[in-house]
Amino acid sequence: MHGPTRGCASALFAVSPHAVENIDCDFCRVDGLWVPAPETPNSLLDEELECCQRLGIPVEDRMAPTPFHSDGVVRSLRFPGQARFHPTKYLAGLASALQRAGAKLYADSCVESIEHKLDEVVVKVSSGLEVRAADVVVATNSPVNLEVVKSMPARPRGQVQRLQQVFKMMTQAPKGKTCPAILGLVEEGEEVIEDFEDSPALDASLLSGAQAVEHYEISRYGTLIAWAEQLGMTQAVQTDA
Repeated sequence: MHGPTRGCASALFAVSPHAVENIDCDFCRVDGLWVPAPETPNSLLDEELECCQRLGIPVEDRMAPTPFHSDGVVRSLRFPGQARFHPTKYLAGLASALQRAGAKLYADSCVESIEHKLDEVVVKVSSGLEVRAADVVVATNSPVNLEVVKSMPARPRGQVQRLQQVFKMMTQAPKGKTCPAILGLVEEGEEVIEDFEDSPALDASLLSGAQAVEHYEISRYGTLIAWAEQLGMTQAVQTDA
């Protein structure tokens, strides 16, 4: 295990609710077991085991009966160090931490659409109001999340605003353009969702796809900076600082 895979696996086990905001929510680490139903073929566990190992997710192929096994079945997959905490205690602590940081929380604000524009994201809610922001984090459960992921393209954080400043220096009007490479990565993410929809490996697979998008954005943005340096556009390069 090495590179981004190791970093992804480490991140999954490095953060706990009480470590970040000192939230008392009965947090602890416990083993998780995937116990197959009697009719589940061994090939399904083999595929899951291979996928987790490929993604760097700690997993053990276990051959020992548990109280959850049916008669004649002893195999399971053990996922060590799974998080367990009291959900309502955690949410209450998280809400308090957000408010201390100056965030505002709104209930009864069902999101109806998320529209990506050149320099902002527009979120429309059921009341007819709109939220406009430079960055929006979509944190919800599937299947709603899947639809949002499919319809919302990736956007470099803060880079659009800097590029607009550079275009202004050049007295040129910026224009948006569809990127086939990013669309390909999004399509790949959709395939991952279909392949691992009911799998514990889904979240890690989506994180892997997000890493691919981020790395592509970094490489393209870095290329623009290199071009500006070669062209002697010192002020444009300094805009990135």
